[in-house]
Amino acid sequence: VLNWVPYFEWSVLEPTLNNCGAFESDEHITHITTPILILHAMDDQVIPFHLGHALYQKALLSRPSHSSSVTFVAFEEKFQYNHRYICRAPELPDIVKKFVSEALKGG
Repeated sequence: VLNWVPYFEWSVLEPTLNNCGAFESDEHITHITTPILILHAMDDQVIPFHLGHALYQKALLSRPSHSSSVTFVAFEEKFQYNHRYICRAPELPDIVKKFVSEALKGG
C-alpha cells in the first residue's frame, strides 16, 4: 500500500509486526468476549469479502460460550464502498445505533 514511501518497511511495517504480531485477526477474535460488529463491502479489493465472512464464522464458532453477540453486515458491490467508503453508507448510523443498543442490553 505505502511501500513506495522511503523507509516504510523499517519505520512502519517491522515495528508493527514486532510489537503487535502479524495481523492474525482470526486468532485474536477467539479471545474477544464483548459484542463484535463486522462491516464488510463485497467489493473490497484490499481484504477480500470471503476473508471477512470467514472471520465472522470463526468468531461465531470459536469464542467462549459466555461471549456476547457477533454481528456481520455486508454491503453490496453496487454501492462501490470498496475498502474505504462504508462510512458513506446512509444506513450506517442506524446499524451502529442498533449494535450499541443491543450491546448495552447485554447482547
